[in-house]
Amino acid sequence: MNRQEKTQLVTELKTQFSQSPSSVLVGYKGLSVLQLQKLRRGVRQNGGVFKVSKARLMRIAAQDSQNAQSLIPYFKDQVGLIFIQKEDPVIKFLYNFAKENEALTFVAGSIDSKLVDAATLKVLADMAANTNEQIIKEIGSMTVTQLNELVKALEEAFGVSAAAMTSAAPAAGAAPAGAASAEEKAEYKVKLVDAGAQKIQVIKALKAATSLSLSEAKEKVDGAPSVLSEAMAKADAEKLKKELEAAGAKVELS
Repeated sequence: MNRQEKTQLVTELKTQFSQSPSSVLVGYKGLSVLQLQKLRRGVRQNGGVFKVSKARLMRIAAQDSQNAQSLIPYFKDQVGLIFIQKEDPVIKFLYNFAKENEALTFVAGSIDSKLVDAATLKVLADMAANTNEQIIKEIGSMTVTQLNELVKALEEAFGVSAAAMTSAAPAAGAAPAGAASAEEKAEYKVKLVDAGAQKIQVIKALKAATSLSLSEAKEKVDGAPSVLSEAMAKADAEKLKKELEAAGAKVELS
């Protein structure tokens, strides 16, 4: 690759970093040419872009991008960059691809400009691709060291301590003031008043119950108090309130 080609590639990477809210670094050493083609095609079909270049060029491209600066220490060895606009489909594809092709590994990622390590990426992928039972099964197969690393990663990613995560969810309380009149309305304004101590469970519940992506659900939960909907049908609003409060959140309908 000559100097002009390198300059062009750096420019392309800078553009992708600026336009993509999230990016993931994966290790692909050991994948065959056919497997790499399948990986590239699958990422593209799920709305992402897969790029491979020398680590030095990745570092240069990331220096001026707020979305990528946290990844600079991880640009080494043989890694590929996956740029993501909407992470759920891509993360789910990567999870399934990695299960079939063990040579593909998660290295680190930047989700909405926040650094997440390999363990946290794995949890996000599990959440996107699996049921609660499958996630519990995978966690049960981890060693003590792996569990400790996972707990630390979750604390850093979701801003909550392990002690807080294990606290019991509050029981459903009395209806909020004005509920009697709200019951007669056809639509509710749904407000997440407090995410509670079990943020991870609330994020999962919000994502499962709505059309929000994982990062969008996380943003709503982290930003509480936040409005989830200005006008939601009565039955849907009551169902969402019940599911979120079961996960430990406080929700207000008005």
